[in-house]
Amino acid sequence: MRALLQPVYGEAHTLTMGDVPVPEPARGQVLVRVAAASVNAADVFLMRGVPRMVRPGHGLKRPARRRLGLDLAGVVADVGPGVIRWKPGDPVFGQGLATFADCALAREHQLAPLPDAISPEHAAAVPVAGTTALGAVDVARVAPGQRVVVTGAAGGVGQFAA
Repeated sequence: MRALLQPVYGEAHTLTMGDVPVPEPARGQVLVRVAAASVNAADVFLMRGVPRMVRPGHGLKRPARRRLGLDLAGVVADVGPGVIRWKPGDPVFGQGLATFADCALAREHQLAPLPDAISPEHAAAVPVAGTTALGAVDVARVAPGQRVVVTGAAGGVGQFAA
């Protein structure tokens, strides 16, 4: 299958397309045929390797994981042992690993049904930014009718929080 590969830290021009084996879902994992994936700040930080504090967990001199992407929408292609919520053919969206590829793995509980009225492209933009915004609103204990200032409202998280 095709996948976007990251051989070194740097800007987008350092990324290449390559062929990699289709991953096998392990216990509790789902293999998703990716219809859409979105780019968020976490992907950019990991691609660049900055701030440098991200490197100890991701490779000091080169990326330990050569593939990027967290958000996805698509169709379940296969399920690993113990998966009961999904079956092949189910349309889903959520968070996965190495989602800038034809197929990606996700944990069963990190996926949700893709509503008929929402395109895969729109749904793929929701997982990381949407859950980050929801978490911030929960932590801040924002109640209905309250007014808040959203710093950085032009970004993905800010759009969901606003």
